[in-house]
Amino acid sequence: MKSKIYHFLLATTCSVLPLSGDAQESFNKMTPQKSSYINIDWQANGVIGSDFVSKISGWGAHLEAGYYRTENFAVGGFLSYHTNNEYIPYQSFIWENEALSIEQQHSVFQIPFGVSARYRLTGNSVRPYIGTKIGAQYTRSEDYINRTCVYQDNWGFYLSPEIGVEIYPFAQKRFGLHLACYYSFATNEHGALWYHNKHTHNYGFRTGITF
Repeated sequence: MKSKIYHFLLATTCSVLPLSGDAQESFNKMTPQKSSYINIDWQANGVIGSDFVSKISGWGAHLEAGYYRTENFAVGGFLSYHTNNEYIPYQSFIWENEALSIEQQHSVFQIPFGVSARYRLTGNSVRPYIGTKIGAQYTRSEDYINRTCVYQDNWGFYLSPEIGVEIYPFAQKRFGLHLACYYSFATNEHGALWYHNKHTHNYGFRTGITF
């Protein structure tokens, strides 16, 4: 009798194990773990504490690619571009002991690039993360007065912490949505004529696709 019971238990165990393995495999397919990622984003950016431009602008784009060295930690590289514009209506200014009555168009172009790192908090279909970017930034400031353009350009150090999330609405697909908020600091000066800002501080958000 005991021999028959042992044989029954053994047969039952052998039949259950493959089912368990198939269930686990199906679960993994529903939430595939990527070893690499690419984010392509539209970007909105605002400049903090500037007397040259103060309005948030949607004239920006962001590209980032990386590779997960471990299950949750990834390193990669990034490239961004952004333009902030502001119109200054006709008014009078005192500059170098002279009065100027003019209207102006201000523009600040920023191109940061460098290396990035992120830590993914979960590996499910919704994957929040925290990250940082370090690199260099090129900045060009332009002040248009009538048909004359006064400009300044320079290079600086760039640092940007970020929080974001990747959302995969389709099972077994690498394609998803990407959302992120960031703050950035650069040692670049920006401004022209009597406008001068020693550093460049930005805030903004990104939305796009990931795969």
